[in-house]
Amino acid sequence: MANASEDGKYPNITTSGSLKSNKRYIALGKSGLTFNKAWDQETVQGILAMKDIGDFLILDTIIEQQDRFSDSGGNLSQKKYNVWQGADGFMLSELSDKKKDAPDNALNIARMVIEDNDCGLRKGMRRARGYDELIAGIKHLAPSTYRGLLNLAATIEGQRAEFTQGMAMSNKEFDRLSENVKFVADTFSAKCNAGQLQLDLDVDGFIKGEAVSCK
Repeated sequence: MANASEDGKYPNITTSGSLKSNKRYIALGKSGLTFNKAWDQETVQGILAMKDIGDFLILDTIIEQQDRFSDSGGNLSQKKYNVWQGADGFMLSELSDKKKDAPDNALNIARMVIEDNDCGLRKGMRRARGYDELIAGIKHLAPSTYRGLLNLAATIEGQRAEFTQGMAMSNKEFDRLSENVKFVADTFSAKCNAGQLQLDLDVDGFIKGEAVSCK
């Protein structure tokens, strides 16, 4: 979700209030997806936008990001991709400004880029900045996001040396990072057990009608 060169600000998300009124964020809290099971602009862009929004909220909750939103514009940009179906029916993509393999009928899709991610754990804050509320209503994730989150929660303690020695993070900061990872993982695991989580933010799986269980 990071890139050195962006194609402008991510549309319609600057403050937490604008996020809450964003149609893709609102869709994350509804029971089902209303997209057509077809390879078209609305379906592909919609699913990927929902995935990007959910992923950035999870990451910001974990790292205690404090300055993502502002009245002058949030630290969210976008990068344009050409996206198309390969011969096997799976999604392929490449940067629009480096077009090489994309066919002429490829879709032009905006993906989120998160910027300025250095205002988190080192500031001595806790999670009480509204992110708990923002992830609380999410009912859809990508299968890769959910599986990766559970794996991180299960293995994070074994990575203490890598974070504290290789990344110059203090043990106290790592403790909070680990606590946040487990909090987010537990939040979505509980949603799964309650039947309130769908792993359907995968373009290929959604169009093919392949349901992925979170259990």
